[in-house]
Amino acid sequence: MTTLNIPKFGELLAPHLSRIPDAARPGALARLERSAAERYRGWAEALPEHAEGLLSCAAREDEIADRIEAILPVPAEFEALVCEVIPLAVATYYAVFRALQRLGSNGDSGQCRAPGFACLAGNGARFSRAY
Repeated sequence: MTTLNIPKFGELLAPHLSRIPDAARPGALARLERSAAERYRGWAEALPEHAEGLLSCAAREDEIADRIEAILPVPAEFEALVCEVIPLAVATYYAVFRALQRLGSNGDSGQCRAPGFACLAGNGARFSRAY
């Protein structure tokens, strides 16, 4: 049995997020929350048997983003930078799930219909998380 180490996402995202000034970081992180909400909605579509729970997760991510943006939005002077950096951070994050999907497609598990979620759900006992 292969063990997959889940990477430290903070370390993976740091090269991107460290470019964002402190004043813009909360609003930028809110956009990452929205990205996570979109991810959950995509999984809900791909895995209708789990849609209710996944859509609930998406709603919570959107609520977090709404709260952050209401309190600490991205200042106008940093908007262009945040718009440049967030897609790079999201792409880095999604690349991890593409790797997990490939793990499931090699015959180890037929559970990987949706990148990330199904792999984790189907292979949970095989994963160790690095913190």
